[in-house]
Amino acid sequence: MLKKYSVSVLAAAVAASVSVTANANDALEVVDLGTAPGAYVTFPGGMNELGEAVVVNRELWQQNIRYDLLTQEVFGELDFDNLTDAQYRSVRNLLNNPQGFAGNPEVQKLATQVSHIFDGSARFLLGFDELDAETNEFTDSVNVVANAINDAGFIVGSAGEAYQRRDTTDREGEPVRYFMRDSYPRAFVYREGEVTFLPSDPLEGEEVFQGGTGSAFAINQNNQIVGRAAVANSVNLNARLVICQTPPEEEGAASAANEELNVCVWRFWNTNEVLSVAQGSNRAPIFIEQAHLWQLNDDASVEAVRLGGFERLTTITNPEDEDDVTEQLIPLPSRALDINNQGIAVGTAQRVVDFTNANGQVFPNITVTSSVAFRDGDIIPLQQEFRAQTSEATAINDNNIAVGYSILPAGSASRSRAYWVDLNSDSPEMVYPTGFFNTSSWRPRAVNNQNVMVGQAEVTAEIAQQRRTVGFMYDIDSNAITDLNTLLPCNSGYRIVDAYDINDRGEILALATTSVAIPVDGEDDVAARLRAVRLQAGSGSACGEGAGEDVVERKGASVHPIVAGVMALFALLITRRRMKRA
Repeated sequence: MLKKYSVSVLAAAVAASVSVTANANDALEVVDLGTAPGAYVTFPGGMNELGEAVVVNRELWQQNIRYDLLTQEVFGELDFDNLTDAQYRSVRNLLNNPQGFAGNPEVQKLATQVSHIFDGSARFLLGFDELDAETNEFTDSVNVVANAINDAGFIVGSAGEAYQRRDTTDREGEPVRYFMRDSYPRAFVYREGEVTFLPSDPLEGEEVFQGGTGSAFAINQNNQIVGRAAVANSVNLNARLVICQTPPEEEGAASAANEELNVCVWRFWNTNEVLSVAQGSNRAPIFIEQAHLWQLNDDASVEAVRLGGFERLTTITNPEDEDDVTEQLIPLPSRALDINNQGIAVGTAQRVVDFTNANGQVFPNITVTSSVAFRDGDIIPLQQEFRAQTSEATAINDNNIAVGYSILPAGSASRSRAYWVDLNSDSPEMVYPTGFFNTSSWRPRAVNNQNVMVGQAEVTAEIAQQRRTVGFMYDIDSNAITDLNTLLPCNSGYRIVDAYDINDRGEILALATTSVAIPVDGEDDVAARLRAVRLQAGSGSACGEGAGEDVVERKGASVHPIVAGVMALFALLITRRRMKRA
């Protein structure tokens, strides 16, 4: 049976963590966190104790497209000097298609996501992009994903460098101009226009090609940053490097070695880390990445510390001599997703274990992704037995309560089950609350110091492959859970589909759908679009069940196929319930 919780009890849980006095039935006020210039869809990043938030923008308009480089043969009769809004989007979408132009280094590269800070107004994060050497306009080619902000205003996340057009050679050795850069997306720390890319701490004796990849996911009030960074080239990357530098046996034959090394490896990175995701697969890093901690010092210097990971013993046979067999320890990936003010980090790490399935069968030497804590230089496994092949610790508060999820059998399917664990215990054990119902899939993203966690959950037990999801709030101490939509005022115009963060004032950073109008060729295209919002103590009465159902699906201008495709993509991202921290 579906559990029901009264609005008054759950609103009281919010009020208990808010620093101002509020009536138990008071509704939560919804504050839209705005957009960067020319963006219409936003996603939450993170929020600090002051209520300041970082926001990721997608569905970007007004980018500096190099129309002078586009061939009329591809774009037909389009007049590049007089494009309609729909035609502009068709050009932009073709340039951003990972299966087409976006995978071709000869074609201009455009960013698909940029970030801003909201501190009462939306301020775009400047300082990442560069001027195009040929047009003297910004390249608009830098993806900036801001994931967290602390009270001092330091912002962390992942970003690349700008693509610039430069002369090199193609696969046949002929002169060609490629849009290229000399690095891959890496972790950064940002404050007031100053960008610092965070270095990796490679494994001993390893050289990481072009600095590798990385991302920063969290920062505490002591300016300690955690995330992931490359510690070594993967086996596949090393094989690619050989291919890229091995001339063909026959003179004049086509070969990957006939083009610049950076271009050859970039193609490999794009296929594994961009195209694979666009096609619905998981990201396949070309580097071995492990959890890192970066200490930002008072003199602005940065100290990188590899938090490490587990290893797998691998047997290697010489292909030319089957009797020549050696054993080698291969480092496995890990990542740190959050850190509290005591310096304890949590995250996930691959490890080799004996796995027990739902029927009690034991399978030895299975590689699983497991929840871990990083404390005092040690990796602390949070799982005592391995019935889940994927488990992730997503957040930790200053009470040393960590929260996360494990993908466990639930009926005829496997679903994400939220847990919390007290790291103060000598033998920490994962506690799996029920959620909205017995087989509800739910994942927490954050927990505050009142032990209230937030995230995304299935709210109905209907038999469907993709159930409806909402943003939830769960009080660990009272075992009370709520659909955040029940705390909105009636006719708010918003429906909360996910919750990303919560601070000690009880403010919640959430993802909502709301009706947004986009001017398209003189008419307003009105549709339910995704927006980052902050939920805070308000006035008036909470609407209870049924709140958030008044979002306009579509009216006004007809649905352009490109708009429909974009909305379908965002719907897929939501229903697949992928976490932001990839």
